[in-house]
Amino acid sequence: MPRTIASGALALASGLVVATQTTNAVPPAGGLVVATFGAPVTVTLQNSTVTGNVSFGCQVEGGAAAVLTSLGGNTFSDASCNPIGDDVILP
Repeated sequence: MPRTIASGALALASGLVVATQTTNAVPPAGGLVVATFGAPVTVTLQNSTVTGNVSFGCQVEGGAAAVLTSLGGNTFSDASCNPIGDDVILP
């Protein structure tokens, strides 16, 4: 069952996260981290904002078991969040 977050921080050890119309801007820390300790984890972003983070926009760790997917309509501070055609990367 997908979990939808409204805003703020999120920690998930396994499963699926669907982030729709969310904002992640947590200076001076890093941005969104998708990581696994063995169990598969998938994060999907749509119409969301991941900007203003000092260290990175998105970080994916865990090989094929950790997946970050954009469904479009997002605004990112860099290309680390796997942008697609209609996502915006701020200068």
